[in-house]
Amino acid sequence: MWLLMPRRAVSSGFFRIQMLLGLGLGVLTALSMSALSSGESNLLPLGVTTTRILCIVLAATAFAGSVMWTLERRRAGLLFAAAVFLDALTLLLYGMSPVNADSDSSTQIMMARSVDVASAGILGTSMTAMLLGHWYLTSPTMSLGVLARLNFYYGISIFTRTVVATLGLVGGWEHLHGGLPLVWLIFRWTAGLIGPAIACYMVTNILKYKNTQSATGVLFGSVILIFIGELLAVLLSRELRYPM
Repeated sequence: MWLLMPRRAVSSGFFRIQMLLGLGLGVLTALSMSALSSGESNLLPLGVTTTRILCIVLAATAFAGSVMWTLERRRAGLLFAAAVFLDALTLLLYGMSPVNADSDSSTQIMMARSVDVASAGILGTSMTAMLLGHWYLTSPTMSLGVLARLNFYYGISIFTRTVVATLGLVGGWEHLHGGLPLVWLIFRWTAGLIGPAIACYMVTNILKYKNTQSATGVLFGSVILIFIGELLAVLLSRELRYPM
């Protein structure tokens, strides 16, 4: 989202904090590699060492980017942001095997990758929009168009995730036999897709009244709903052996 949002209207401090968040996540992911047992190492197609190196590179790049944004070197900061994006995308697509890694179906593997990208998209846009809403507390004169633009991207990510989830539901329906997975499915759709769509619509209308605090509160609630929905999607994917 950093690469798509209108950056000139946002102070450099916002991007500096975002880079520091990337630094923390990169370090946390690298450390989590040590917790993998020998039986779980096959979940990393690139291998534990290569995956850890990519995480360390991501963290180092994010740190360097935070320095550039602190020094108001916006063009250099943007280049580091692009490097973080490419590193994170590589880890997303090739760092972890899909949930149904035991399947040889290229269709299911492609579906699993689509789920990963769509899930990252909806998590990224919701978190960025919510954090930007909080930034209005320190930069109250910032244009509302920036938050409105991010909310628009948020709506696109919800639509994309809904399409991918629908395709997953069609493909995995034959494996669904009621019981607890059905309950998970209901909550996954209501909390993880319908709820955020309503929140996105509410933010669009709230911004017409220039109330950034209320919009941020709605976005904060939608982030929680999305985390719940994506966690349930992971549970469903593992239970049904089909990406959801």
